[in-house]
Amino acid sequence: MAKRKHNFVPSSEKPKELNLQEIIANTEIENAPPPIYANHAEFSINPHDIVIDFIRIEPTRSGTGKIQAVLVQRIMIPLGLGKGFATGLANLIAGFESALGVKIPSHRSRMKEDTIEIWSE
Repeated sequence: MAKRKHNFVPSSEKPKELNLQEIIANTEIENAPPPIYANHAEFSINPHDIVIDFIRIEPTRSGTGKIQAVLVQRIMIPLGLGKGFATGLANLIAGFESALGVKIPSHRSRMKEDTIEIWSE
């Protein structure tokens, strides 16, 4: 019976640690899609993912007074990324406010289903 060949070479070196910041910093962005404007977001969750729908709400140009809402992008992220995403976004905004000495108003009213408060009004 033939011996099985292995495609690896044993090494005494420790595996390199993944430096995510370095990988992101070296990411090519010249072919990135153009930014998309959204002024509203809706969130939903399932057992595997968080879904964020970015929506642009604007009055129609026909003069009827009707408001038009357009889904401009749906992003799905794994549950494990959700808390880090929320924390990172909250820290980014807090740092911006602190650096400029401003208070950015929230356009979202507190809702009865809110279980945490990120910023007090």
